[in-house]
Amino acid sequence: MAIYDITLQNLKLCPAGSPAAILMRHSVRYPILSVEEVYEAQLTPEGMRVAEEFGAVLGKMFKRGRIFSNAVERCVNTGIAIANGARWRNNVAVDSRLSYAYVSEAWEARLAQETSNGIPPEVVEIVASLLNLNHRKHSVDLYITHDSVLACVVSYLLDIRIDEDNWPEFLEGAVFWREGAEAYVAWRGEANKITQKLSRVSGGLR
Repeated sequence: MAIYDITLQNLKLCPAGSPAAILMRHSVRYPILSVEEVYEAQLTPEGMRVAEEFGAVLGKMFKRGRIFSNAVERCVNTGIAIANGARWRNNVAVDSRLSYAYVSEAWEARLAQETSNGIPPEVVEIVASLLNLNHRKHSVDLYITHDSVLACVVSYLLDIRIDEDNWPEFLEGAVFWREGAEAYVAWRGEANKITQKLSRVSGGLR
């Protein structure tokens, strides 16, 4: 079983032909043994290889949408490797909302309490971007980030606790799409309607 298989399972829950977006963790990196290495740790050769393999599979399922990443090199290189595997243009746009700094307060608040007092605006902003799917059918957008950012978004959206027992794996991703006025996310093989939850937030989704 490939490490990206769970992401493929999520993609298969998306209606055929519908554009989709994946919020995903980067590929396999070298161990982080010091504070300095948090930003400097690179993808391993295996990390590059499996990202290209994932891209090859993805390229048979979807057309290229947009590819976004935070500025950390292992995330950018994950996007490039996936695009190379899919034989897509491999330019990757940097989006600061995919950085840990953008969601750090929201994530720390989530860790500090068992129940949520609502979805923070930073999480809503990321989800709104993911669901901005005004482009061609059969296409997929990639949003490549860190495990903590993915955990933060999924935890708030699905109101679940994410800890070391169910932590996001390398190349694992949550898949987002729309069906008419409804918004959905697929996580670990289950599709979840999130429209109502997001509508409770001031301004809702645009």
